[in-house]
Amino acid sequence: MIRSLFRWLAYVADEVSDRWLRGAIIVVLALGPLGYFFAGDYARRFFLAIFSTILAAGAILVLYIARLKNRQQMGTYRNLLLRYVQVLSNQSTRSYTVQEWDQDVRIHPNGDAYELVRTAVISERDELAFLRFTFGAGWNQPEKARRRVQVLVRSVIFEGVRSARWDTTTAWLSSGKLELIAHLNSPVPRGVELTLEIEIHWPGKSLPLVQGHADEFKVNFGTPIKYLTYSIALPPKTQAYLDPIGFTNGQDNFALTTTQQEERQIIKLTATDVPAKQAVGMRLELKG
Repeated sequence: MIRSLFRWLAYVADEVSDRWLRGAIIVVLALGPLGYFFAGDYARRFFLAIFSTILAAGAILVLYIARLKNRQQMGTYRNLLLRYVQVLSNQSTRSYTVQEWDQDVRIHPNGDAYELVRTAVISERDELAFLRFTFGAGWNQPEKARRRVQVLVRSVIFEGVRSARWDTTTAWLSSGKLELIAHLNSPVPRGVELTLEIEIHWPGKSLPLVQGHADEFKVNFGTPIKYLTYSIALPPKTQAYLDPIGFTNGQDNFALTTTQQEERQIIKLTATDVPAKQAVGMRLELKG
């Protein structure tokens, strides 16, 4: 086993780029055997115990640094990909048009949120290969919490039948928002309508709301939307004060309603012909 550990450390020493860390590994490899063979029987056992502890700690440190570097490298790749996607989007015509947007948010008592978005889009390109969306929370979450956000995208073949999951690329923008690139399983031609579902498991997204602060839930699109529904299911046994955002309740094409489902209050925004680049939604504050 000791030989295996030495071979593994030798391999890591060859792979690690940091000079100080590589030097430390080489010192351990050199001094370890010398101390073992020149010590007495009792000293050998004592030395072996100490050396094994150092070896284990060193192995953990190496693995942690390697994992950290890999995470940083993957983050760089994601950011580069998103940058190129943004450049392509800005330099070309509109990629797709969102026709309908139906978003349901279920808030748990600890502030975690489960979101399900069902949207219909029409391709505006000869070959549409990806879709781009941006989502955000009402507060600037720490990196540890951001890493726990999970996103799943599937297309709806027909009612009750979903496609295999799409490949996705995500990255956090400087504004604190999550940018999502959803890669179609196969490109679609111009004029084809796609219906897809986006599932987001977002730990801590609504933490300010459950802690007694006002929180905003709103959407904003680059093109006009024919039909929009946006529902918020509050934590069980809670009620909320609410204000509309971007519209006046009672407008012909906007309606804000509340209903009760079991122990949850459901606040729902329904709108038609929503203008482009107009943020609409609701501001909520839990009662009591």
